[in-house]
Amino acid sequence: MPRYSYDAVINNNTNGVLKFLYCCKGTDNNPSGWDAEKGKLYHGEMTHQDSEIPKGQSRTFSAKSTGDTIQGTLVFEASSGEVVWIYFHVPDLEKRHLQSRTISIEINKSKGDHHPKAVYDVQPCKSIELITYNTHLFGSSNLDKTIPQAFSEKARRALFEDDARRSLIAEKIVTENADVVILQEVLGEKNHQNIIERVVQKYPFVCFVDENQPSTIYNLSFAAAALTVWAFQGPLAAISGIFSGKSLQPSDMIGNGLLLLSKFPIIAVDYLNYRKVEGEDASARKAVISAALRVSPESDASKQLRLIYTHMPTKKELHRENIDDVVEVIGRGNQATIVAGDFNIGRSTYENSFSPIKELGYKDSYVAVHGVVTDENIQKACTTDINRNSLDSKVRPGVTGEPDRIDYVFTSGAGNAHLSLEPVQVAVDHDTWKYQNDDGLSDLSDHYPLKSTIKIIWK
Repeated sequence: MPRYSYDAVINNNTNGVLKFLYCCKGTDNNPSGWDAEKGKLYHGEMTHQDSEIPKGQSRTFSAKSTGDTIQGTLVFEASSGEVVWIYFHVPDLEKRHLQSRTISIEINKSKGDHHPKAVYDVQPCKSIELITYNTHLFGSSNLDKTIPQAFSEKARRALFEDDARRSLIAEKIVTENADVVILQEVLGEKNHQNIIERVVQKYPFVCFVDENQPSTIYNLSFAAAALTVWAFQGPLAAISGIFSGKSLQPSDMIGNGLLLLSKFPIIAVDYLNYRKVEGEDASARKAVISAALRVSPESDASKQLRLIYTHMPTKKELHRENIDDVVEVIGRGNQATIVAGDFNIGRSTYENSFSPIKELGYKDSYVAVHGVVTDENIQKACTTDINRNSLDSKVRPGVTGEPDRIDYVFTSGAGNAHLSLEPVQVAVDHDTWKYQNDDGLSDLSDHYPLKSTIKIIWK
């Protein structure tokens, strides 16, 4: 095949200058092994690349082939300090275009061309999309062996209809395509394994606590790291291997039910069991977990995003003391931070319970976007409602109550010297997380998912 040249356009739509760092060899499934290959391409060489692209402007880069294809990666630094990269594989650009998450591509092919023409738009890393959702999945946990006999058979079936609900919850997670998903009440390793296997190709970073050994935290990576994008690097057998040979030990204890699914690498994990619990919460090992997420490719911890997530005990009288545990975990780091989960704190105790977090400058993301929650707008804001949630009404037959808001996402105020956070879209989905069972269209959980889009402001 005759040798040829390749020309492509890069549009800089970021908020500052885009600085070219280097080119390197790379592939679409493993572009991380770069250090020994800087300045080189596979089967080709660079012939032109400007040292920088000013804000709002476009530049052309050129390469020529020394074989049948040209393959490589261009690495840039944005003015924010964020590193972005463009991967190209000529001539089959349409099939091979795994890029930094800030890159979008337009590919045009004219008749007679040896290869398509590509335009790469570079956007700033603008936001992170997050879902927090209490799944109400108890099957295969110790609780599954002690279902209260007072439940009717219909309620029993709804409470532990895990196989159908679990699969559809996982399917919904994949469809929603958020960057980070925080799940509560994923109890029993069968539930953990099944969800992870179904979502791992989109969420290759996973964190949960071993139900049999509560001192063991699994921080798992099923990916090959590559700056700001990570691609699934199986096999799925690696997941089943974690759970193989395990059987739930007879116990009155259950796990904390927290499961974190992330598109970003989880760099470090911190953990604190609630120190003041009573009643049924004493058997649940409820905890506050802190995970540092690598939203920037740099190793500087101050440029990581910290996610603190929890399922708080239920007893109102202990909520202030429980919040003190959350505040302690907040104080263990200085990164820009999101605090999220099921807090079991309703409107009646909201102000008193959350005041220690708000005094630290944290914003309730729903209130920041929509304003104060009142009797007039609680139907839109509520994350629980026994009057219209089919699973909740079956789990607690005969119980009545008002719609309430007990699931939250808080964001730190000023952040730190490198980035800050601003909630821009927040919504509770009352309509789409449903499934068909014998009773018709039913809710997948007794909670509704809270979805937040949080703007990342690089300084």
